[in-house]
Amino acid sequence: MFLLYQWFYRHSQPQFHLPSRDYRRAISAFRVFAKNYRSVISFRPTMEPKKVQDSQVQLSQSMGITDANLAGAVHGGVIMKLVDTAGGIAAIKHAGGPVVTAAIDEMSFIEPVNLGDVVTLRASVNGVGRTSMEVGVRVESENVLTGETVHTST
Repeated sequence: MFLLYQWFYRHSQPQFHLPSRDYRRAISAFRVFAKNYRSVISFRPTMEPKKVQDSQVQLSQSMGITDANLAGAVHGGVIMKLVDTAGGIAAIKHAGGPVVTAAIDEMSFIEPVNLGDVVTLRASVNGVGRTSMEVGVRVESENVLTGETVHTST
């Protein structure tokens, strides 16, 4: 609320710096403004609660030669990019608008992903705060020839 007072104070009189008496006038003018336009200035979230199933995402992609590193396996950066993409889609579905990745707490590579494998990422929103959310992503790779599925990273 104080920031809105400051904004209204700065923008109410675009001249010079106002003395304290005019500052009090600006605050009272803002209170009248806020009282008349209470529906425009809302400090309470208006989102309805959502179920985990509403924002779950499953993303599958075949790993090719362009994804390989010098060891013949899939480069870890490719997997991290897919994790960020799947997590971002789940967050967008939950928030209903644009989101950004602020941080990744931990990325563990348990098993390597080989060329020709199909990587499946399952993302879901684990927790939601007022201005942030936590998204979990599970990565599995499947050998198409043998049908063997391995948990590769989280």
